Formats: sequence, C-alpha cells, structure tokens
Amino acid sequence: MTNENNVNESIPVEGSGEGYFLLQIKSYNMYNSYHLNQSIMRNTFIVLTLVISVLLPGKALATGIDFQVKNVTVREAVLKLQQQYGFSVTVESNEVDMNRKVSVSAKNESISTILSHIFTGQNVTYTVTNKSIVIQSRKQPTGNTPATQRPRLITGRVINGADKEPLIGVTVQNPESGKGVITNVNGDYSIEAIPGQTLKFSYVGFSDISIKVGSSTVLNITMTENSTILNEVVVVGANP
Repeated sequence: MTNENNVNESIPVEGSGEGYFLLQIKSYNMYNSYHLNQSIMRNTFIVLTLVISVLLPGKALATGIDFQVKNVTVREAVLKLQQQYGFSVTVESNEVDMNRKVSVSAKNESISTILSHIFTGQNVTYTVTNKSIVIQSRKQPTGNTPATQRPRLITGRVINGADKEPLIGVTVQNPESGKGVITNVNGDYSIEAIPGQTLKFSYVGFSDISIKVGSSTVLNITMTENSTILNEVVVVGANP
C-alpha cells in the first residue's frame, strides 16, 4: 500500500483533486485484486473439496463396502449393486440363474465377497476390473487337452484333375462335427477339424473323396470326373 501511494505522488498532476482521484483508482484496483485473489482461492478450495468427495467413494470400495438385500432375485441384487456403487455388471452365460432368491448382509466387505454371496450355490466365476464386473460360467476341469485333440482350421483348394481349374461349389463336410462348407469361386474352402477326423469332398459328376486330417492344416484336393455317374444323369423334358 505504501509503495503504491509513493508511485501516485510522483506523478505530476495539477490540483489536489486529480491527485486524489489517481490515488483512489490505485487503491480501488488493489482492493479488487485482493478480493479477486480471495475469490480464486475460495473457488479452488471448493473444487478440491468436490474432487476429494468424488475420490473418497473409490477409496471406500478398495477397503470395503456395505451391502444389504433380503429375499430378492439375483437380478435385483445386481441392479442394486449397480445403482448403489456404479458398477457395470455383465453376465456372459445363459446358465446363471438370475431369478434365484438371495439375501446378503455385508458390512465393510470386499466386492468379491459380496459377489460370492449374491451368486452363492451357482457354478460361476467373476472378474472385477475397476468398476467393471464380468460373470461367467465356471468351466468344469477336463484336464490338459492334448494339442492334437483341439479343433484347428483346415484350408485348401479343390481343382479338377483334368484341366487343373478350380471347382466351384464343392461340398466339404466334417461328418463327426456336423459342419459343412462349399468352395468359393477360387475353389478355396476352410473348415474346422480335429486331427484324426475325416473330411468328405463331394461334387456332382465327380467321385467323392474322403481325407483323414493329420498334422497339416492345408489340404489341397484334386477331384476326377466319374463317367459312370455322368452316364446315369437323365434329362427329362416335357412332351411337345
């Protein structure tokens, strides 16, 4: 305040009225600046308070939460969990009984513990990532499946043995899995099969071919015309 007054007094002005006017302007500006800083500090404090208020629930979730439901369906319990704590719950199985009645009385418990109460007696697993929960059916242990027993994608091309041109529309079947595909305009196909299974290739006018799947994932097939089948084709026309 003293320095500001000295500055004003060093400015040459005529008449005490103008000097007083300049001094008052400086004092007024300093008054506004002071209160502006006070306002900024007050608003900053409010923002920090809001941030802390938002962060505190997250911290509470890490330490434990309270959850109470009585004789409600699993679906209703999940909805309350979503509404009360903002969780996103995804159920990725049709085997989960969402209509089963449950009761949960938890105080300062982890979300994993609460989920175990909600889905008690059901063969499920759950994954919690931040506020996202995914519920899945628990797969029954089947031991280590040998790589040779896992389905693999078999691809290849079917061509005509006579002119080496691709055959379009050849039926490729896996009788053991019940799956089937047809070759595209390039004679290409892709189908899943387990080593040891047999793929059957059939096409009108050509001899069927059966190939057992081995270690290779590429099976190129050459089909030959069957003259016997061609001779058995009868064209039926309308009488004039």
